[in-house]
Amino acid sequence: MTAGEPIALIPAIAAEVDRVTRDWDAAGRGRVRAALEHLEVNVAGGVPGVVSVEATWHGDPAAQPSAVQGSTREFEDLVVAASAAAGERGRRGVVLLVDEIQAADPGGLRTLSYAWQHFQSERPDLPAAILAAGLPDSVARINQAVSNSERFAYRKLDDLPHDAALMALASPAARFGVTWDDAALEAAVEYAAGYPHTLQLVGDNTWRQAGLPDPGARLTSAQLGLALAAVEEDIEELFTARLSKVTNPNDIRLVRALASLGDGPARRADLAAAMGVESDALGVPRARLRGAGIITDTAHGYLAFTVPGFARHVRRHFGVDAAGEDRGRDRP
Repeated sequence: MTAGEPIALIPAIAAEVDRVTRDWDAAGRGRVRAALEHLEVNVAGGVPGVVSVEATWHGDPAAQPSAVQGSTREFEDLVVAASAAAGERGRRGVVLLVDEIQAADPGGLRTLSYAWQHFQSERPDLPAAILAAGLPDSVARINQAVSNSERFAYRKLDDLPHDAALMALASPAARFGVTWDDAALEAAVEYAAGYPHTLQLVGDNTWRQAGLPDPGARLTSAQLGLALAAVEEDIEELFTARLSKVTNPNDIRLVRALASLGDGPARRADLAAAMGVESDALGVPRARLRGAGIITDTAHGYLAFTVPGFARHVRRHFGVDAAGEDRGRDRP
């Protein structure tokens, strides 16, 4: 599921559990349904000091405002019921997958955090887990929402290293009995520069250029060359959409200055010098651009764009070259 939908996080999880378990056997479904109804009954009351509840959930979270929340204990009962029902079906447990976690409502983040705090102390063997993904500022958003967020294990997902990128393209093809020419595979990996979404686009478009190949076929450099033309169009659309989010004048100055310093990470001191400001002045625009997924911190004191190739797009759009010379085109 994706956080930030019109409904709040906990009702959205409840709705997804309801959907997934709808065709389970009567016993397992009954256990989950009872927990869902318990959550529905208790959602209006809440637990003092844990979560604030403003409305009841009646099984259709899309009809409720985003402020709807369930109390922590009722939500725990739902996770326990779903885990038990999954075990009866021969599954190992339950994993909640949440994308765009930085967009989740604070009440939902608190409920998740308190629930897993209780599980760690009261049910350490419960076969349930949360895996969430989000933008670079996700940790800060979660920390602002709940004080015990240090219990979560945070991992920064960097671009894929060379060998992992090779496997990401070669392994799916191999499952269908298709191989890559060595030169084509190396060129594809070099083009994607480790960025997962670009790798997906390269693999998908090359597969299509090969005519959805049968087992025994090989993906060639010629097919890759045709595929990259389509990939370029897709990437340009992505870049245009991302750059359209940059509207604040100070954010635009930072983006242009970062692009002018080249394609790799840049020191904040060099970035501030290119903008003609003190390093402290970067704080606010940096926070906004990190929150929008435009830039990221690559190491202490360094910033970079999140998507390889974005710097070149910015330079083309604003008429700035890598030496910092402003040619004056498309000025905001």
